[in-house]
Amino acid sequence: MTHLNIPWKSFRQNPFSLYDMGRARWAQLDLSASGGATLGGRLARHRSGSDLTRQEWSAGSARPNRICALRLLSCLAFCLLAVGCSTPTDVQVRRPDLQSSQVEHQGMTRTFHYVADDSTASTASQSKARGLLPLVLAFHGSGGDGLWMAEASGLARLAVREGFAAVFPDGFEGTWADGRGTTPADRAGIDDVDFVKVLVRQLGEMLRVDSERMFAVGFSNGGMFVQRLLLEWPEGFRAGATVGATLPENLGDRPLRGPFRPLLLVHGTSDPIVPWAGGMVSSTNGGRVLSMPATVDFWAGRGGFSARGEAEALPDRFDDGTTVRRWRYGAGALQLCEIQNGGHGWPGVAAPPPASIFGHTCQEFAAEEAAWHFFQEQN
Repeated sequence: MTHLNIPWKSFRQNPFSLYDMGRARWAQLDLSASGGATLGGRLARHRSGSDLTRQEWSAGSARPNRICALRLLSCLAFCLLAVGCSTPTDVQVRRPDLQSSQVEHQGMTRTFHYVADDSTASTASQSKARGLLPLVLAFHGSGGDGLWMAEASGLARLAVREGFAAVFPDGFEGTWADGRGTTPADRAGIDDVDFVKVLVRQLGEMLRVDSERMFAVGFSNGGMFVQRLLLEWPEGFRAGATVGATLPENLGDRPLRGPFRPLLLVHGTSDPIVPWAGGMVSSTNGGRVLSMPATVDFWAGRGGFSARGEAEALPDRFDDGTTVRRWRYGAGALQLCEIQNGGHGWPGVAAPPPASIFGHTCQEFAAEEAAWHFFQEQN
């Protein structure tokens, strides 16, 4: 156990990264270690039953309860009350052992962060049986970085629990060249697809990764980039997942440069940043994107199957202003989690950002659990 240390230097000047960094540092408070209150007991039971959310995803499960401080100083006070008026240095938090490294690309030193520890994995896998680890590359949204993604998404903790290697690269000036042509990475001529190829080669030398079980997941700008990766370098991955991201218009007429790879799309119908209906992205980077229905049509066409899917309603267990329908296309090779009335956020966060800015944050399932379960299905 280590003391909580809020990294104020890591805060970035945009509301979404601020709220998520707050969430990152206050997630998974272990109250059971300091008194065994009722809430702490629930948290402990969720952790001891770590397979719950992964196995119940088909029935619509939620992330284990977390106490988070997301609204900066005002919400910080609330969280202190929630844990019994502890001070920040009194709060104990379990966290994975993240390491950092770098790789040279296009004359620049690019950095990334990773966790590759299967010692506490709760489930066996084909990869582990061979002495290898599945690899998940996770790409942050605009204005974030790899450390932000590692903790804000919950993927670093999930990697330790499930026994896979998770890698969190840092984008160029906090962005990825996702194909819109408007991000700093795009405008600077950064070849991020080639960067990922170089990174994967280096990871193969550093870690015991299974080259047959590599996956990509991304949020917002990172999710658009994941779609570009699956379009331009599909042989590099077994499957992908995106949250809060439709396909950039500039990629809408490009051919698939290899085999179709399974893809999970997670998106809110009332997303105020990346609109469900497509059009201009409401952010500093701007750029135009396809609608989510057009994105589904695009990927179904590239996969060679119909875009007429089968819908399943997930149980509406939380009063969060959202409901969820999961659509399956091509026998499940393409899936869409349609979050009705959902905004621009990572589903499952316990203390959502202001709905007036980002819309309603879905609590009906945890995005990282859904992505990992989807990846596990791709045998």
